[in-house]
Amino acid sequence: MEGLEQHLQAAIDLRKKGSGEESTQRMLSLLKDYDDSPELNYHIAVNFDSTGYTWDAIPFYEKAIELDLSSTDLEGCILGLGSSYRLTGQYEYAVSVLRKGYKKFPENRAIQTFYAIALYNNQEFKEAMQVTLNNLLDTTNDSNISQYNKPLKYYTSYIDDTWNPEQYSYDKKDEF
Repeated sequence: MEGLEQHLQAAIDLRKKGSGEESTQRMLSLLKDYDDSPELNYHIAVNFDSTGYTWDAIPFYEKAIELDLSSTDLEGCILGLGSSYRLTGQYEYAVSVLRKGYKKFPENRAIQTFYAIALYNNQEFKEAMQVTLNNLLDTTNDSNISQYNKPLKYYTSYIDDTWNPEQYSYDKKDEF
């Protein structure tokens, strides 16, 4: 695998320098000898995705995950696969993949954001809004929003509810 690592890194460096097509060709030539490498499959997917060949990226993302990609690259792979599914209109697959990523990597705000977009595309508006609002409330430095953090957090759980004074009493003020 040492040979693979050196060749793969050289191809990655080419991509970073803006030579995505050449990088992809080098990686594809490595597949002949290393088609069972999850890292190679992942980076081929990234190359295809970053050069506008999203449909071509999907099977490589899928194979990288199937081959048990290390957790170091798994976050990016899940995000890439979910985003690619969403971009190609495969919303249910996007939601499924990104939901798994959201659970596996709960601190990854990028996965959460793509997940919310996929939920929206899948017409799961309530959960999309909840994920978006929670992400905003957990990360904002805006004092105008932060001062309402507690009630807004409460509202994210009851986003479809309206105020009915018969259901609520002053005693419920502690829930805020």
